[in-house]
Amino acid sequence: MKKATLFILSIMVVLLGCTNKEKDQKSTSQEKNIPTPIRTEPSFMTSQEDAFNKGNKIESSRKKKLADFGIINVSLPTPTPNIDIARDILNPNNMKKNNIIVFTNYSWNIPSFPFDYENDIAVLKSLYKLHNLDRVIPENGSDMVKMQSLMKYTYTFLNGGKLPEQGSVTGPSAFLITENRRVKGIGGTSEVYAVLLCQLSLSCGYNSRIISMHAFDSNGKPLTHDVCETYVNSQGKWVAFDAYNSATYYLRDSIPQSALELHKVAVENRIREIYPVSVLHETTEIASLRDQVLPMFKYIYMWRMNNILSSSPRNGSISWQALYQTHLVWEDALSLVSEGGFDKIDKFSQGGVKFVTHTRSDFEWMLDHVNTTLERKDNDRIAFYLTTFTPNFDYFEIKIDSNQKTPIKNNIIKSKNVFINQTIRNAYIITPVNKLGTKGFSSFVEFE
Repeated sequence: MKKATLFILSIMVVLLGCTNKEKDQKSTSQEKNIPTPIRTEPSFMTSQEDAFNKGNKIESSRKKKLADFGIINVSLPTPTPNIDIARDILNPNNMKKNNIIVFTNYSWNIPSFPFDYENDIAVLKSLYKLHNLDRVIPENGSDMVKMQSLMKYTYTFLNGGKLPEQGSVTGPSAFLITENRRVKGIGGTSEVYAVLLCQLSLSCGYNSRIISMHAFDSNGKPLTHDVCETYVNSQGKWVAFDAYNSATYYLRDSIPQSALELHKVAVENRIREIYPVSVLHETTEIASLRDQVLPMFKYIYMWRMNNILSSSPRNGSISWQALYQTHLVWEDALSLVSEGGFDKIDKFSQGGVKFVTHTRSDFEWMLDHVNTTLERKDNDRIAFYLTTFTPNFDYFEIKIDSNQKTPIKNNIIKSKNVFINQTIRNAYIITPVNKLGTKGFSSFVEFE
C-alpha cells in the first residue's frame, strides 16, 4: 500500500509539474505570438537511388530476358476510360447507333522500384511436376481455394523437418529446399515456408512474392516472420498466405488481407478485427495468432524479386543474402525506419535499410487486368486495342456472346493486342491468359 501511495503521489507531482510547465509555455507563446506546437512531425527516411532503376519501370536491368507483360506497342486512338466516352466514340454522327450498356476498364500504376518477375517457364513447369501439383490443386476451385490448397501442401511438406545444421548448404531455391527436405530431413523456419509456397504458386501461374516483418518483445529481442503474398485475381488484390502457421487472415467482412492491410491493423491496435483461418481443418488458436503474429506486421518489407529459380545456378541456389539485397521497406508515421531497430535484424546487418517507400502503389500494384481502348471502324466493325500488365503474358481470351437463339460458332478467340470484330455482337468478355494457362481478371463490353 505504501508503494502504491508513493507511486500515485509521484504521478500527481509529475502531472502538476507538467501543468505548470504548460502554463508557462502558453504564457510565453502568447507574449511572443508564437503558437505552441502540438507534436513533432515524423521524419521519414529517403531511399537511396536504386542502381538498377535506370529508367526501366517494369523490371530491373539485372534481367537478361525480360518477361512479356502484354503491354500494347502500337499507336492508340482516343482513350476510352469510361462508358460515357465509350458511347461518344462508338456513335459518330455518320454511323448507325449502338447502345453500349456495360463497359469495364482498368488502369494500373507501375511501381517506382522495379520488380524482377520469374520468366523461366520451363523451370516452373519442372517444379510443378516435381511436386505433382496436379494432385494438389483442385481443378474447379477458386483462386483462394487453390492458394490455400498450396499452402496446406507446403505446410505438410515442410512440417516436422529439422533445422539445418552448421555447414549445411541452404538457399531460397525451391529445388534446394525440396532436396534438403526429402533427402536430409531439413525443414526450416517461416522464411523457408514462405519462399517455397511463393515458388510453388508461381509454377501454378500465380504472381507471388515474399514479405518479411519484425517486431520486438518486452526484452528487446527481435521477433521475425515471413509470409508469401499472392495477387489473387478473383479478389483483385494481394493476399498474405502464412504457410508456417497454415493461416490466412480475414477482416470481419470476410475480406482476405494483404500484408500492408495487416500492417495498418497492427499499428492502429485493431488486431481483434482480424480472424485467422486455418487450412488444416483444425481449430485455429485465434488469440494466439493474433497476439504473436500480427504485432510483427509493424515493420514490413518486400523482397523485390520472385525470380529465384532463374537467378540460381543449375542444381544450386542463390544465397539468402542475395535475396535480401533487393528489399523494399514500408514506412509510415507509425513505423518509422529510424525507430525500427533494423540494425538488430540479420537481413539488414550488412547493407542496412536502402530502399524505402511511403507510396502504396510501390508496395501494392494491380496485375492481370485489361485496359481497353475502343474505336468505331464502320457500321459493323469495332476495333479493340487491348493492353495488360500480366507477367508472362500469352494472349487475350475473348468470349463473344449473342442474345440470338443460334449460338455463335467459335465464340472464344485467342487474340493479341488488337482485335477487330467484323460484326458487332451483344457481349464481349476479355481475359488475359499467361503462358502457364492461368487467367486474369476479366473486362466486359456489352451492347443492348
